[in-house]
Amino acid sequence: MNQRLIETASFINRHIPDLKNNIIREADLALEGMLILPGSGGSPVFVGNPPMWKENPTPQKDREAVFVLNRMGHWKTLIEAFMLTGDGRYASKVTTEFKNWVQVCQRPAIPVRGAGGYSSVSRTADLIDKFDAGEPKYAPWRSLEAGFRMFLSWYLIGDCLEDTPYVTEEIRKGLRQSVTEHAEVLEFVSPRLYPGADHNHYLMEMCGLLFASCKFPELPGAGEWRALAAAELERCLAKQYTEGGGQLEGCPHYHNECLVLLLRSLLAVKEKNGNACFTRAFEEGLRQALIYSLHTCRPTGVGVPWGDSDATAAPIKSVLYGWFVFGDTELVEMAVRLAGQDTVRGVFLSSIWDCPAPERFEELMRQFENRMRKGKKESWEAGLPLTAWFKPLSQVCIRTAWNREAVSLFFACRLPVQNSHSHMDPGGFDFTAYGRNMIADPGRFTYNEIPERALFKSAFSHTTLTVNGKEPFEYRSSWSYGEQGRGKITGLLLENRRNPGLYRIAAEHVFEGYRHQRVLITGFSEEQPFLAVIDRVDGLGREDRVELHFQVNYTRACLKIHSCHLHAPFRGRFTPNSLNAARCTALIRGKSPTKCAAHLTESNFQTRSRGRSAGQTTIFWEPGAPSLIIAGDGRMKPSLRNGWISEAMDQKRPSLILDFQEEKCGEEEDGLKGGGGNSDEETRYFATVLLPVGRKATWTSAACTRISPVFIWSLMG
Repeated sequence: MNQRLIETASFINRHIPDLKNNIIREADLALEGMLILPGSGGSPVFVGNPPMWKENPTPQKDREAVFVLNRMGHWKTLIEAFMLTGDGRYASKVTTEFKNWVQVCQRPAIPVRGAGGYSSVSRTADLIDKFDAGEPKYAPWRSLEAGFRMFLSWYLIGDCLEDTPYVTEEIRKGLRQSVTEHAEVLEFVSPRLYPGADHNHYLMEMCGLLFASCKFPELPGAGEWRALAAAELERCLAKQYTEGGGQLEGCPHYHNECLVLLLRSLLAVKEKNGNACFTRAFEEGLRQALIYSLHTCRPTGVGVPWGDSDATAAPIKSVLYGWFVFGDTELVEMAVRLAGQDTVRGVFLSSIWDCPAPERFEELMRQFENRMRKGKKESWEAGLPLTAWFKPLSQVCIRTAWNREAVSLFFACRLPVQNSHSHMDPGGFDFTAYGRNMIADPGRFTYNEIPERALFKSAFSHTTLTVNGKEPFEYRSSWSYGEQGRGKITGLLLENRRNPGLYRIAAEHVFEGYRHQRVLITGFSEEQPFLAVIDRVDGLGREDRVELHFQVNYTRACLKIHSCHLHAPFRGRFTPNSLNAARCTALIRGKSPTKCAAHLTESNFQTRSRGRSAGQTTIFWEPGAPSLIIAGDGRMKPSLRNGWISEAMDQKRPSLILDFQEEKCGEEEDGLKGGGGNSDEETRYFATVLLPVGRKATWTSAACTRISPVFIWSLMG
């Protein structure tokens, strides 16, 4: 048995009774065949006893349910309960299910492996049918699940049950035979499904092959498996982790999932025989990836759920595994400052079985608490920048500090997308202030081919711009998009060096003949932060109408219509230096949220006054929480509709979506004529300002009426 895991079980028994009780509670449910799966709504469902490995037991018939069931994550819980209690029911349940699975789920045929390699090469289409869920009957043997079983659950039979009565010679022989079959799939099939090594599935499958080789070193071929897995994981890191450390799919969830697996692979190798199979460059790449994890972590301690991601503490988990592997504590301390000790402790407890020295954790927490109580600012805080531009991913992250109350922004624009884990959200962003997320990415919710999948991917569920009520590109299916234009972030400028919170981020993308440029101006002052959103659209026809959408993480709102005679279309120049930083900072410096819109005159900015429609201010709030004020310009008609936010797979909660729709206007005020002599094309500008309001601040109806488009356009030179 694994001595380290025996010591971990003893530590939990002595010091963490609540964790022990939770593990036993989940294990008892597993004994009864009750498991939580995708599509079960977060509640346990009966999967059979033994499980019906090829059947979908969930009410929603989520296609991921059969895959997750066949990863045997519940075996890990059962074995942990056995380690903590010595109760043979838990161990017996695992070995009984193992015998049943091997009998029921026989592996599809692959070419025979001999001394010179494999006897023949199958067509890729045949491999997809058998090992990439092309046919539902082969779902238990999808190559991804073969990898998951190796690094998630099966290795624990050898590590924790080997010297017990529950692993008979029959079980031992069957385990070795089946692990060999798994390794053959990962060795032969996976490289043919993913020859470019540029997909998270391939990385996970190679981690599974590495675990098979490290945990079952006595098997013939284990040395070759280990060499191949290590070489391919090095290639995965080079292919998938871009300059700056972000995983190439641009989804923080998959970045962290893959990063934790890579770090666990290093732990597995170190536990057996040191670092011999990985290069120093590999380890340095993982350190760089940890920095990306923190930059894409909201100040609240959860990851930005961009694309197919969840708003969970996955960045904290990555940082903890970085500590397990490298022993560095600086990033762990930053995680505590962001998420708080309770959250970090909860993530640690979920990962404690992988920690080489769990007794050190509480000592580390006490050290951090003492430093924070004394108000010390460590050198690392200055060492990790507050701004990061991940150019290959076309993502920018900005925050005011590395603490929970900081103001932060995540902004992205990348077309064409890397793959269909991305959503239809060019120029979208995620905004957090005063310990609360305010403008949210909706998350992923499901992978099923159902209306909710299209809804959560849609531009109309994100903070984006659309024209004539159409998506920026075609949604064909859950895993397929139509032709896309080009889009990227084009600039990140510090507008005023005397005010380090005043940045200008620019992005542009082209779709269906239109060219959309979006500029975000971060007025992140301590007195009153704001975020200005300035949009320019070229190539519009007279009948085209522009819409703005804001996915707002609130369920209560109040719309204010206020009078102002300065609601005119912008007539200035849209240039890199268009922001008058001095005017902007003077406007907000020293003012509370109730005074943030000064009484301005037409001489404050260069526009034409036409006495257009009234402006709009929408206040979003929840009892006892920070609020958000969104002020739009007078040409856009606001409306509210119900939205959804998903923070975990298969779970969603209500939100509000604020839409601004362009109203028809006269010939002179429709916009600027485009260049090139085409009188049918126009350029139009739109602006919105977001003002977060802290818990202790107050605002009044009269004050909100003064937040007008005058304030917005005064940001432009």
